[in-house]
Amino acid sequence: MNTKDGVPAYSIRVAKDPRNNQLYYAKMNGFIYRLNSVPNSGTASSAIIYNSTDHGVSEGAQGMAIGPDGTLYLVGNAATSDGNSTAARIMKGVPNPSGSRTWSLLAKTDPYPRSKTAYDHVFNGLVVSPDGITFT
Repeated sequence: MNTKDGVPAYSIRVAKDPRNNQLYYAKMNGFIYRLNSVPNSGTASSAIIYNSTDHGVSEGAQGMAIGPDGTLYLVGNAATSDGNSTAARIMKGVPNPSGSRTWSLLAKTDPYPRSKTAYDHVFNGLVVSPDGITFT
């Protein structure tokens, strides 16, 4: 998705909330958007609903999925200060009564060496099965 909101980051994933068919997309900078379609017009708009302040994943966001209960999962990577290693985190945003999500750390890795080749894809995605089990 190319957005006109002045946020210069590539879009990484589109996901649908199975509870209500609402579409969301994420960018590499950790911004998560809700896509709002305009009925009978063929147009849509989007709005930022979460950013790194909410969930803690910034420049290294790589993957996103939504579980059957509406829980949003975001995968991110953070390079070490020397740039030779990275560590991955999976954040979990559980819907709360206010209509927002409560974010927490689901899993993280210890820093591990980067291969510095074209095949170094770091942690770049995850899948949530229909029964709500998370796979990376």
